[in-house]
Amino acid sequence: MEEITFLKGLTCLLLWGLVYLVICPASRFPYRLSKPGRVLGFILILLFCLYPYWGGDYFHSMHSFEDIKAGEYNHFEDIYGWIISWAPSYTLFRFIVWGTALSILFIAYKRVGNNFDLSLFYFGALYMQRFSYARASLAMAIILFGMTIIYKPLKKHKFLSYFLGALVICCSEFFHRSALVGILSAFGTLALIKNSRKKILLLFVFVPFSATLVAYMLGNMLDMSFEAIDASIDGKLERYTSGESGERGIASRISIFLQNIPMYLSVLAFLILTIKNKIEKFTMIERSFAYYMFIIMLIVIGLSMDTGYNTVVIAQRVLFFAMPANAVFLMSMKTYKNDNRLFYVIYYMALASCIYALMYATYMGYNRSF
Repeated sequence: MEEITFLKGLTCLLLWGLVYLVICPASRFPYRLSKPGRVLGFILILLFCLYPYWGGDYFHSMHSFEDIKAGEYNHFEDIYGWIISWAPSYTLFRFIVWGTALSILFIAYKRVGNNFDLSLFYFGALYMQRFSYARASLAMAIILFGMTIIYKPLKKHKFLSYFLGALVICCSEFFHRSALVGILSAFGTLALIKNSRKKILLLFVFVPFSATLVAYMLGNMLDMSFEAIDASIDGKLERYTSGESGERGIASRISIFLQNIPMYLSVLAFLILTIKNKIEKFTMIERSFAYYMFIIMLIVIGLSMDTGYNTVVIAQRVLFFAMPANAVFLMSMKTYKNDNRLFYVIYYMALASCIYALMYATYMGYNRSF
């Protein structure tokens, strides 16, 4: 089975840097990219998703691809088995899955209708790396697209839009069993969209109880939904984070800390905006993405309590569902001039998370190559 090498790790690091340079102009006023810059940015992001050597899931999926090609049993959903049955190469398989996922996600961002290029920047700079990680990304994109249909319906066909949006969201389950979390969270936003301030604050007050309850209810259900094997650079995430190898355990803890803290701080920023009633300045569709991120993160808090069924490992995968929506939340904060110190702490820590993970992958590849 193939594994990370120095050249592959360096390729990911340089490609991420190139993506950042191309889309960086969107982070400055007037927050716009030229059409060529937008097209080039999309192509580079797609290339990164085609070859995410930095994460072991790339190699794990390659092994699964070969198993299915050989007619062996595999845990992939049926639709991926069907694609693999006629895809002549692993690269083409990834092109179909991640090309579709990125196209749907960017259509969803475009439908948000406010500063698409800025959303693209935060996604490419901060969350593209995690989006490239696992095939669940397609389900993530489908859910967000379904939400845009519900929250931005056709004026003359609102009921039809609500029905189609709900149907699209539910269909995401066919693309990854873990989509159940996103589906429940997407429909949960409907309960918060009106009189959201009181409901959100009430929900947060009962987080210790609700989070524990979530962990018990979803833990056993999701244990079989996620691959218990969460391939990282070197093997299973359980082993990678357990500290069986001192250096590896410490490096993993730093990586997870840098990955998780910006998301928890995003929840704090969301609550501050809610308390100050500034969240109401967001459009309805922008608020729905923020609510979605918030609900996902409450579930992450619950699963992180590790009430059994390996829920801490599952929590890391669930957290990935909140990241594409958080790009829109950060865009909204910037657009409505809520980019305070907390905003920049979130941004720079998330940026550091990407750079650290890619540099560590390159370092691991160097150790193996030399």
